[in-house]
Amino acid sequence: MKAIEKGNKSKLSVTVEPSLARAVERQARRLGVPKSRIVTDAIRLWESHRRAALAREGYAAMAAEDRDDAVASVRAVEDVEDE
Repeated sequence: MKAIEKGNKSKLSVTVEPSLARAVERQARRLGVPKSRIVTDAIRLWESHRRAALAREGYAAMAAEDRDDAVASVRAVEDVEDE
């Protein structure tokens, strides 16, 4: 995908399925906005979902590590108490 800089925006040339192109055109007409606004909003939404998924994965990994640390700490305390 080649981007052409134009002021504070970049122009992209993309190829999509005809049904997607029609959906973008319908939404743009319905909302009275340029097609680029529909595509920009869709990309922002996708990026937001992608970042949220990465955060969920990271938090899940942290939770597993925290659980493992807690188990190790409890075992260490139990070992000390058994002495």
